[in-house]
Amino acid sequence: MKACLLGLFFGIILTTGAGLAIVYLQNRTAPPVPELQPAVKITITLFPLENIGQYDSVRVEVPAEQMGSILQRLTPVAYQPNVQHDFTNPLVAAVNIAHSDGSETKLLVRDFGHNPALVTLNGRDYFVAREGDAGGMELIRLVKEFYAAK
Repeated sequence: MKACLLGLFFGIILTTGAGLAIVYLQNRTAPPVPELQPAVKITITLFPLENIGQYDSVRVEVPAEQMGSILQRLTPVAYQPNVQHDFTNPLVAAVNIAHSDGSETKLLVRDFGHNPALVTLNGRDYFVAREGDAGGMELIRLVKEFYAAK
């Protein structure tokens, strides 16, 4: 009799826990997609990565004629849950975007394979950027071009 009651008790506990987990997961909402204001200046600093050699920690200011293109490549469009950090999605750059009102937006950019880059404003919630095939690596390529043109 005691074993039956004990089994019933644990069954109720497990069922309640599973039900609460389902409710939590269904009601958890993605953070809103942030909007980037127009830029007056964009500065990109590359993080050290394998295979970029002399460009480790290079910091460049994006030329005025390229700011629209870069801003479009970094504009968040969709929340990306469960971003695997460092190994699968390495940090490739820190971006400072200065706005005409004197404010700044700081982004971290992660590589996301053959997809647009992943960007975050708070280091926790990541978003897929608007454009770019191999977005993180494409950003590195563009920074190398800007650096070489200095």
